[in-house]
Parts: sequence; C-alpha cells; structure tokens
Amino acid sequence: MGWGSWTFIGIIVAIVVWLVSIYNRLVALRNRFKNAWAQIDVQLKRRYDLIPNLVETTKGYLKHERGTLEAVIAARNSAAAAVVGGALYVIGGRTVSDGNTPAVEVYDPGSDRWEDARPMPKAQAGLAASVLNGKIYVFGGETSGAGGGVFPDAWEYNPRADEWRAVAAMARPRHGLGAVTLGNAVYVLGGASKAGAEETSAALDKFEI
Repeated sequence: MGWGSWTFIGIIVAIVVWLVSIYNRLVALRNRFKNAWAQIDVQLKRRYDLIPNLVETTKGYLKHERGTLEAVIAARNSAAAAVVGGALYVIGGRTVSDGNTPAVEVYDPGSDRWEDARPMPKAQAGLAASVLNGKIYVFGGETSGAGGGVFPDAWEYNPRADEWRAVAAMARPRHGLGAVTLGNAVYVLGGASKAGAEETSAALDKFEI
C-alpha cells in the first residue's frame, strides 16, 4: 500500500474523529439545554409553591391592620377595667364621636389579641369595676350632653358564661368613682353625684354578695 493510500485513510479517520467530536458536542449541548429547562421548571415550581405562603402572610398582615383599625375606632375614655384569669376586660366608657358605649373588649397577653365580649346592658361611662369571686362588678357612671345624668346601676358580669345581670343598685348614684375588693366585699368610694366635675362625693359604700 502506497503513501497515497495511507494519506487517504488518514484523512478519512480524521474526518470521522471530527464528526464524532461534533456529535458528542451536540449531544452535550442538548443535555445542557434540557438541564437548563429542567432547572427553570424547578424554579418556577418553587415560586409557585411560595405563592400560598405569601398569600397567608398577606392575610395575616391584613388581619393585623384590620385589628389595629378596629382598635383605633373603638378608642374611648372613662372606661372601667378589671383582670380575670389573666385577661384584661375593658368595659364601657365614652367615644369621641358617639358618646357612651356598652362595648366590652378582652385583651389576652398570651396571644397579644383583643376580642369582643358581650356588651353591657346599658351604655355607661365614668364607671368603676372590681373582681369578686371570679366575677366582675361594675358600678355607677354617667351620660353627658343634653339630658345627662348619673347612674346608680350595678352590674355583675360572668366571664365564663359571657353574661350580664343587674344586682342591687347603689343608694347614692355617682360617676368617676373607684372600687376595690377586700375580703368578701367590694368597697365603692368617692366620685361625683352630678354629671361633669360638680358635687364630688366622699361616700364609701360596701357591696356584698
């Protein structure tokens, strides 16, 4: 076999090697292309899976904002407060725009949340509250504006049953008073016998169940 034949064979072999390398490179590029699309699909799926979490986070934020707005709307003064079972009860009071309110709200420090409880039977402000035997007793109060007056009313609230009932009224109606539990009785003291800051009183009454 002459040099010409060997040269021809060498050229053929070189061409085959070149074609094989081109083929292998194309296969590698195809695999890289498929892998890239697979990675894109994985990332899209991950983002899709994150959407429910994002929605829930947004719902939680909106709930927080709604609670904050409701707390602002429910802002009031001249309310009474008492603690039962580790929860704070804010009772009655007066709003800036709507006057007296019977609203009762409960704050749980453990969950850092406010919830509504059953409203008072009557909207009263400037009232007093104290706890006796696991129940909240609320006394007196006033209503301002035209026809304003002072209340002798006394109420019992049962937090477990979320129920109100009237108890014996005070002999001397007044508002802006205080109440403190000592032993088996609630002592109701001070206040004023007319709406506003007139005719303050040094009265001290003992309430027993």
